[in-house]
Amino acid sequence: MNSFEERLLNYLSTQEDSSEQEVRQHFRDDPELDEGLLKEYLAIISLSSNLRVYRQADLQDAWNKIVQDTDLAEEEAAEKIIADLEPGRQRVVTLKPTPEIPAISETPATPTASERIEAQETSTNGVGLHKESVVKPIAPKQHVNGVAPSEGKEPRVSRGNWWALAASMLLAIGTAVFFLTRAPYEETAALTDATVIYLPDNTKVTLAKGASIKFLKPAKFEKSRVREVFVKGDAIFDVVSDPARPFLVKSDLTQVQVLGTVFKFSAEGDFSAAENIEGQVDYQVLDGSNNAVLDPGDKASYDGKAFLVERFELPPPPPPPPPPANHVVAADLVDILSEKYPISLEMAPYMPYNYEVISLNMNEELKGLFAGLAENKDVEIDFSFRNGRYRLNKLMGKDIGLRSDYNYFDFVDGKPFKK
Repeated sequence: MNSFEERLLNYLSTQEDSSEQEVRQHFRDDPELDEGLLKEYLAIISLSSNLRVYRQADLQDAWNKIVQDTDLAEEEAAEKIIADLEPGRQRVVTLKPTPEIPAISETPATPTASERIEAQETSTNGVGLHKESVVKPIAPKQHVNGVAPSEGKEPRVSRGNWWALAASMLLAIGTAVFFLTRAPYEETAALTDATVIYLPDNTKVTLAKGASIKFLKPAKFEKSRVREVFVKGDAIFDVVSDPARPFLVKSDLTQVQVLGTVFKFSAEGDFSAAENIEGQVDYQVLDGSNNAVLDPGDKASYDGKAFLVERFELPPPPPPPPPPANHVVAADLVDILSEKYPISLEMAPYMPYNYEVISLNMNEELKGLFAGLAENKDVEIDFSFRNGRYRLNKLMGKDIGLRSDYNYFDFVDGKPFKK
């Protein structure tokens, strides 16, 4: 035991009415002041504002246990100590309790307070120590809602709880810092309006309002063998082609795999849907149970139960425009064909014809022209083909209300047919 501790014990044993402030004032200028030792003794004797009789050796052992229980306030700890102390022990020190002080940060490993008190008992021949064991009982307190309040004081949070709260706050701050600085992913959300972003590979993503996307930070994204992103909400992707690095868009249950294309992807919980716009994509269920290769216009969706595919079908092409047609009176047509094809066409000597208007494409050669007239339900025609020549035997039109726009004199004058 050093000289400062000996002087401290002598002072505490003889000054019953001393408060913590008075003890500190008394030893303020002591050249051998040991602040840690002083705090330890003051903490032991100030467990409760109602505790006036202390067993120093027992209190030291009890303190070492009680301070580890973060659920007990100091007064409850003091009551627990008194209840646990066995009667008949020696070495009782009576002191005036002091106001609450901060918990000691560290208790010296050796020697313990009980060892120092025992040494003091021997060196001082029992000054300030008694042979009887006296413990002043504490009146029972009324409990409100299961909580034992302090007399004349508001309920307090124990030192252990303060330390637990501080540790929780530090843990939360540390966790936030870790995720901000060490988390491998970046996340972007379109909170108020549609947002266009560019991924590290220059893939363009248009997020609809409320949608979000998560992807690896640029350094990791560029090194990854697979370009992988996670989407919630609606987004349109214009993917930069890179055959060596497939592009994956993932939701909770599905993914779309592409090399380079334009497509739309929607995800909300278990539901997702894809619509291909350009190129080709493979819409897949993550467990491998189903997939569909989508061409432009194709759609697919999955909700955890039903896998649906809607194939885009091109509408039938519009009918070709009708061929250009001239409206010619049947009698004029016979004269025109006779002059246009003098070698390959022969007219029957007594060939019937009339003066009704016939619609036909005058740009056709003779074979096509006769074939068109034969298919026209508004024309009666009779012809034959022999020895490389056609013979026209009959040509009659029906009155369907057509008006002539081309005649024999137009042909003679060189007027072109309709194109």
